[in-house]
Amino acid sequence: MPQNPFSLLGCDSVTDTYDGIRNQPLKVQIGIVVIAALLGFLAIGIPPLIRPSSNFDELTESGCTDSITDEVRQAFLRYHNRERSIVAKGNYDMPSPRDGYGMPRLPPAKRMYQLKYNCSLEKSALKWSKIALCDIRHSDWGVGENLYVTDADNMALARGSVKKWVREIKDWGAKSVMDFRAATAHASQIFWADTTTVGCAIYFCGLSRGGKMVTCHYYPQQFGRVLKKPKQYVEY
Repeated sequence: MPQNPFSLLGCDSVTDTYDGIRNQPLKVQIGIVVIAALLGFLAIGIPPLIRPSSNFDELTESGCTDSITDEVRQAFLRYHNRERSIVAKGNYDMPSPRDGYGMPRLPPAKRMYQLKYNCSLEKSALKWSKIALCDIRHSDWGVGENLYVTDADNMALARGSVKKWVREIKDWGAKSVMDFRAATAHASQIFWADTTTVGCAIYFCGLSRGGKMVTCHYYPQQFGRVLKKPKQYVEY
């Protein structure tokens, strides 16, 4: 017979448990309430943060488009989270930006979420790719957006697009974590600490238009795409 969980507390029911707590000294009651509140917060209130042992490419959604395979989705997710992990650990070096501009290294992040893959974002990314047709112009759909056009196989595109985007700050530099320039917009979206989800699509526009268009959508978006008071793209 399954054990009554309340018997672990020396009680036979919820009522007995409540009475048992109520009969404890005030300090004990306060301690129990604080511990219960903390456990509840940890259980439901904290998205996954970047950790060294994280599985960076776990897919938890289904019902995406047929523009890419799950293998390619995993590659997009893995490369995004790997680059965010480098920044979170303080290992993003900028040894020689082309104009000598900025810091030699981004400081480590205090809080950066590990991205999860989102099929709704993949669908919106594919929809925009079909509209833009390999023209590098951005939508105004309330999501973060990175674009890349070239001709390669899909796995190479997943790696190459992310590598190109994150290199912007290394190439152009940054004076501080508050520094935002159009030349580093793609990188700052990937490194935006509050972003929690990503979805990407690859669409063949035709060789005459450049080959394939990679569109990645992010939520929440970083400040560079919206008219809001600037905030740090990584919380330090």
